[in-house]
Formats: sequence, C-alpha cells, structure tokens
Amino acid sequence: MDLRTDARAAPLRVSGTVEIAQAHDWLQALPAALPVRLVREPNGGVLLAGR
Repeated sequence: MDLRTDARAAPLRVSGTVEIAQAHDWLQALPAALPVRLVREPNGGVLLAGR
C-alpha cells in the first residue's frame, strides 16, 4: 500500500510501534488522534490529508 501525506498533514508527528498485520487498523484510528482524514486513492493507496 502506498501511503502519502499532503502539505497540511506532513508536519504532524506520531511515534510508536505498529505490527504490520495491524497497519490497516492503525491507519483507521489516526483520524481520532490527529487532525487528518484518510482519502483512498484510485491506485489503492491512502492519502493522509490534513483537516
């Protein structure tokens, strides 16, 4: 999966450990912790867009 950020989300910081098997769940939880939204891209990737 391709994961990208836009200019508003790029400066945000997050740290921790994520098991690869749980990466989807981790991504889904990010909008509850950070001012971002997930945008599914036509190529199957995900864009973290700042709110």
